Amino acid sequence: MKKFFGTILQLIGLVTIIVSSIATTELVCERKMLYSQIKSELDYSNKTQIDSQEIALLFAAAFGIILFVIGLILLITKTKKQRQLEAELTTFKYILENGEEQDNAIGDLERLFELKQKGILTEEEFGAIKRKLIE
Repeated sequence: MKKFFGTILQLIGLVTIIVSSIATTELVCERKMLYSQIKSELDYSNKTQIDSQEIALLFAAAFGIILFVIGLILLITKTKKQRQLEAELTTFKYILENGEEQDNAIGDLERLFELKQKGILTEEEFGAIKRKLIE
């Protein structure tokens, strides 16, 4: 779920940045056209309106960057449960690879089955480790 929200935030951030950039570019082009026509007080009020719009677009772009970074952080970091399960799996694989004898093979098979149920181990990995335990 965390990765889903991270991806969504990244996409929203990117869209916001892109839209803000396009709108800012169009405002700059519009400003250049207006500067060539500025002669009266009315045109001066349009100039200040463009400045406030440009500031709003810069804030929108900054907000998009913040959303993108938050989404990236959500994608990169792991939850406490993920770290715990990975540590459990690493420990279990280390014990099996080093050939340490275990007193309780049934308990090991039960833990192996739990890891398979949680989706950490695939069926093939489960079968390979189970064969090693039985041997």
